[in-house]
Amino acid sequence: MKKLDASEKKRRRLNIKLYLLAVIFLFIIVALTCRVAFIKIKHGADYEKKAMVQRLNKGLDLITSANRGSIFDRNLKVIAASNTVYNLILDIRILADQERKELDKIFSEVSKFFGLDIKDLNNYLARDKNNELVNDTHYLVAKKDISRKKMTEFDKKNLKGIYFEATTKRFYAHNDLASQVIGFIRGDELCGLEKKYNNYLTGVSGRIIRKYDMQNNIFSRNIEPQDGYSLVTTLDINIQKFAQEEVEKVGEENEAKHAAIIVMNPKTGEIIAMAQYPDFDLNNPMDVNGISSQKIKSELLNLKSDEQLNNLYSIWNNFCINGTFESGSIFKPIVVSMALEQNVINKNSSFYCSGVTKVADTKIRCWKRNGHGAQDITHVLSNSCNSGMIQIIQRLGREKFYKYQRDFGYGEKTGIDLPAELSAKSLIYDLEKLNPVELATCSMGQGFNNTPIQALNAFAAVINGGNLMQPYLVSEIIDSDSNVIKKNEPKVIKKVISQETSDFVRTALKNVLTEGTAKTGIIEGYNIGGKTGTGEQGKRGSGIHTYSFIGYLTVEEPRYIAMALIDRPPKEKIPSAVPSIKNIFEKIIKYKQIQSESENKNLVEESLLIDDFKGKNVKEVIKKLNEQNLDYEVVGSEGIYVANQMPIARTLIENGVKVYLYLSDEKKDEKLKLISVPNVLDLNIEQAMDLLKKNNFEYVIVNKKNEDDEDDESNNKLKVVEQMPEAGVKLESGTQIRLKVK
Repeated sequence: MKKLDASEKKRRRLNIKLYLLAVIFLFIIVALTCRVAFIKIKHGADYEKKAMVQRLNKGLDLITSANRGSIFDRNLKVIAASNTVYNLILDIRILADQERKELDKIFSEVSKFFGLDIKDLNNYLARDKNNELVNDTHYLVAKKDISRKKMTEFDKKNLKGIYFEATTKRFYAHNDLASQVIGFIRGDELCGLEKKYNNYLTGVSGRIIRKYDMQNNIFSRNIEPQDGYSLVTTLDINIQKFAQEEVEKVGEENEAKHAAIIVMNPKTGEIIAMAQYPDFDLNNPMDVNGISSQKIKSELLNLKSDEQLNNLYSIWNNFCINGTFESGSIFKPIVVSMALEQNVINKNSSFYCSGVTKVADTKIRCWKRNGHGAQDITHVLSNSCNSGMIQIIQRLGREKFYKYQRDFGYGEKTGIDLPAELSAKSLIYDLEKLNPVELATCSMGQGFNNTPIQALNAFAAVINGGNLMQPYLVSEIIDSDSNVIKKNEPKVIKKVISQETSDFVRTALKNVLTEGTAKTGIIEGYNIGGKTGTGEQGKRGSGIHTYSFIGYLTVEEPRYIAMALIDRPPKEKIPSAVPSIKNIFEKIIKYKQIQSESENKNLVEESLLIDDFKGKNVKEVIKKLNEQNLDYEVVGSEGIYVANQMPIARTLIENGVKVYLYLSDEKKDEKLKLISVPNVLDLNIEQAMDLLKKNNFEYVIVNKKNEDDEDDESNNKLKVVEQMPEAGVKLESGTQIRLKVK
């Protein structure tokens, strides 16, 4: 036998090892194959179902939108609301598992009911080269904005792979009503009240979580959304429509860049109407055809879409709060109020206008070249005399003017509850720049700019008793059950002038209509006050102006103050804003059935304006009320001063209306002893008088018969049936007690 060498032995050993490894590997493969076969036969169906369920349940968690809160006018008429609508959802994974015959039936029903193309529906089930679904999802939106009625009708068919998703759709009941004020929602962009109160309006979204079992049955968990809160605005839809019709008319007629009308309650700051030209359709703000200006509409239709959008932004902006203009003469009553308040002029001051006033080295002309001659303050205002105004502001001085101009809100935001309000701070003079000529031109409302809302709010302070108010548009925020979540109330920013100054200027401005520059604003039977204005925009001599008028109804008791602006019409057009306010006031008078002066004559003769008693001595107030033959009631156990009163000051009241005085002892003098009012009810006059005298009170007797009869027997027959103040209230010695006898 041939002996094997070492290398051959090594090779054979390696071959044996390889053979053994091959046998072991083959055994493992056979064993695994057998195991897989066993699992497939024994548990294959179960595992396939589990795998399918895992695939079906991939990421199905839907967000459901809450209904956005509504927006109402002051009379709870709907301005904006959200409807529940539905999206048609295709469950692609479920549909892909259906037999062709069943799938054709489903798609046929969907196509016929919703007008969808069957070809498009089938394309949603397309597969890629690896035979995987291109749209591998449970959630594919096939159609939007389906009504509840249509959704309910179709849902009864109970088709596999088809379901509906509830969502909301915003709509605006009056299309273009107060469009810049209400605002709209465009994707993530919001404007107007929709933006300012978005956190209240939005609500809380819900969720739908969908799961499938091994038999493809659906299990859902719905977390219902919580609807948003609603806004009750201060707007009156009818008055808003009056303003909008008027502003569109004057804007179109005069080809103005802007036109605006604001109607406000001068005492509270409530915005009743805020209209602007041009406006747009809130339901489709991107539609150029919805713009009210024919000129702008035709210009935009010739632009590309991106250029159109840039121009639309300027139309969406609220000119009333972020546009600026030079006031002109509507600023003159404010300067007069400043000077009266500082006592540098008085009600009897007079001024002379020769037609030109020299300030430093500059000659400033009055609009009436020949001059107005000698005038009192009332006629300086009614004639809109520039020379008279220069003399007034020179007496006031730049430091005081600078302070008062800011006190009246110029250069500051009013705080109105709208986004993007402009302060215009950079458009008024700093103190160091108020040189003699600049100060003189400021007296005429020239040389500085302001927003429309600033100008109107400052003017309101002149006529409402001197209170600079914070304008506002939302009075209440309510939930779905009308519970008040938040309430906005009138807020006084600052007391800028006294009641006395306000009363004088408010009355003087009546002459602007009766014999001044606004005669076309007269409404027969109604006393209206106001002031016209013309401000040059841009460089002097440009010939581009803004024409304005602020009026209030009525002079005696201003319930409405309104401002009309015609901004930058072509040079050849010289319009007046006065007729616009007249037209609106005539409609308001009819709508609110406001009685004329003649109809109110008897009422006024028998009525009076109640004084402001707050902070005054109770003893003196009671004496005043007794002199006016007014009934009253003292609220509180003791006090020296009046803390509050009802009705409020400057309210017109008739005989028979009771005045309530709320006591305060904050300023109580420790040395002053208060005495408890005795009870004299049911006592005869003599007894009542004796008891009051013993307690150091005076008395006033009303409804007494035979007042000139001093016979004791006659007096003894009359008894006290009512006393004011009532027994137990602690007051000063010598206070009058009002006794009603019968």
